[in-house]
Amino acid sequence: NALYLRQPVSLRKIHGKTYRCDKAEDNKAFDEFAALLLFALLPYICNCRSFGVYLLADSPAAFHLIIVGHIVKVLHILIIGDIPIFMSIDCADVWADKSLFKLDSTGHPLEVAGVPPDYFSATGQLWGNPLYDWDEHEKTGYDWWIRRVKRQKELVDLVRIDHFRGFESYWAIPAGEKTAINGEWKPGPGEKLFLRMQEVFGKELPIIAEDLGIITAAVDRLRDQFNLPGMKVLQFGFEDLNDTSYIPHFYASSNCVCYTGTHDNQTTVGWYQHQNEQVKDRVRMYGNCDGGCVSLDFIRFAMSSIAKYAIFPIQDLMQLGDEARMNKPGVAEANWAFRYTEDMLKDWMRDWLLRYSRIYYR
Repeated sequence: NALYLRQPVSLRKIHGKTYRCDKAEDNKAFDEFAALLLFALLPYICNCRSFGVYLLADSPAAFHLIIVGHIVKVLHILIIGDIPIFMSIDCADVWADKSLFKLDSTGHPLEVAGVPPDYFSATGQLWGNPLYDWDEHEKTGYDWWIRRVKRQKELVDLVRIDHFRGFESYWAIPAGEKTAINGEWKPGPGEKLFLRMQEVFGKELPIIAEDLGIITAAVDRLRDQFNLPGMKVLQFGFEDLNDTSYIPHFYASSNCVCYTGTHDNQTTVGWYQHQNEQVKDRVRMYGNCDGGCVSLDFIRFAMSSIAKYAIFPIQDLMQLGDEARMNKPGVAEANWAFRYTEDMLKDWMRDWLLRYSRIYYR
């Protein structure tokens, strides 16, 4: 069961009415068109196990993303995007604006990005991205970042920016190093960048701060100054018996996002299998459970927390182990290979999610 849309992006007709949607800013036209399109599709969606809307190649890719965004808006669904703080050395953004990055006269990085030794790696993470020349960005009124966030807002509702702590200070590693050990902390743009963003986007910025790793009081202050929701990862809370900051009943504010685990973590089943008995017992006692459905228990913990949002990988809903892990930080190959197929989606998963979403008002 499928619907194929082939008309040019600027002219869409449904129920006898034509909608011109020439720009991403044509929100009213997009919203009305999306509502009618959704209404037309409902009989098919409600009577089919799967239904695809295929937007063929003769329509621009931007329209595909924008129309999907407006369709889910009718359903009061928010789309969260995810962008890295740094750029790749061979991307167009770097080569189009070389003066905004710390490069030598030949275009090679003087220093590169990464993080010092942490939870994920004893030698740190050597990402290799060129670093920003924040003084140059300030001279332009942070125009490059304004344009980057503005573009994301055309496609999604909220943007999670990876490595938020890099805006307060970042780990600079001399180019040519083999590990991330021999770096140093250097100051980022701090509040100046976000004050400029507020001038453009309003007081409530559409940003989720990825505030994991080595977080200082200064990073916390920067996040809270702009009322940005941070991240709470349950796996971190349960495996560190001396850290309560990630355990749900210790959350001091609802302005956060609770994750069972992120794309960088093991699946919850895989994580649990590798824990010692003390950690496993803590999970079982906390959840009044036997650990047999630990990933579903973690989803319950996240949903029942006071966090504004609860997010979990589909692998946790499917109760999959580390064979389904999404990404292993610091490893260049064999990542982002997980895919699921329709036969892996079971009716009980839908019913279970509906039941607990209602219980916890999610």
